[in-house]
Amino acid sequence: MAVAKDKVQKMSVVTNTRQFFTEVGQEMKKIVWPSREVLTQATVTVVVITLVITVYMGVADIVLRTLYNAFNAL
Repeated sequence: MAVAKDKVQKMSVVTNTRQFFTEVGQEMKKIVWPSREVLTQATVTVVVITLVITVYMGVADIVLRTLYNAFNAL
């Protein structure tokens, strides 16, 4: 009895896994992927914003470090 129950559970896992991947494939076909132009524009935007924030943080770090050292020297 216990052997039959284990076999049913294992088959159920295999069946559920197969169904899951089938549904994933169906959902992937519904996705509207961005065009190359949109993807390039988004990538450039992310890189530019990252560089701007990096420069801002670097300048803020230098200014704050300089102020800290100036007040610490008093």
